[in-house]
Amino acid sequence: MTAPLKGLFDLSGRTALVTGSSKGIGLAVAHWLAREGVHVGLVARSGERLEKEGAALGKATGVNVRTLAADLSDAAARERVVAAFPDVDILINNAGAIPRGSLDDVTPEAWRHGWDLKVFGYIDLTRYILPRMKARKSGVIINIIGMAGERPEPGYIANVTVFDANGNPVNYLARNALCGREGFFRWDGMDDNHNALAKGHYIILTDLFHINGTTKRFRNAIGLFR
Repeated sequence: MTAPLKGLFDLSGRTALVTGSSKGIGLAVAHWLAREGVHVGLVARSGERLEKEGAALGKATGVNVRTLAADLSDAAARERVVAAFPDVDILINNAGAIPRGSLDDVTPEAWRHGWDLKVFGYIDLTRYILPRMKARKSGVIINIIGMAGERPEPGYIANVTVFDANGNPVNYLARNALCGREGFFRWDGMDDNHNALAKGHYIILTDLFHINGTTKRFRNAIGLFR
């Protein structure tokens, strides 16, 4: 790599704020940034887990890791986050998820909480931090939305269950999963407790529920061989 390109992609010494970073995608992003030499701020609701992960990350990478427990669905908590991390080079909005289920299943309170966290949480943090980035003419903001934001159009919710030859459920592959136009669910031949199932024939039962009230059901027989 030439010197100009090396400088262009060198993140060492930069600072980043990652929300929803006590586990999953947020924690994985924080690890990647820390390995590149970025000092990271971790924010999530689960304070005890956040402190544990932050301490482990700092020890493993040698970068400065700070943590703050905050529920970003609350406007006052978002202000606390910005006060604690007022000027960062990278903002990763990752906290929260829009609730899954049909219109009958999801309560108005769940919808409001999901939007306060996933939508207004993103908007407010961006509104606070973007002016500082514009003033210094540098900075990056990344919003992680998940697959539900990529392919929501069909409106189907799926339940997928695996039954053995005697009709007993052995694995619940999906519960209230948001479906797109196409795709698949992968089954590794394990039961719900991650135990390998015996060779034989199994039934995959798929129930689809559309937000307009229509339902569909599919049964597929498969053979499991090892």
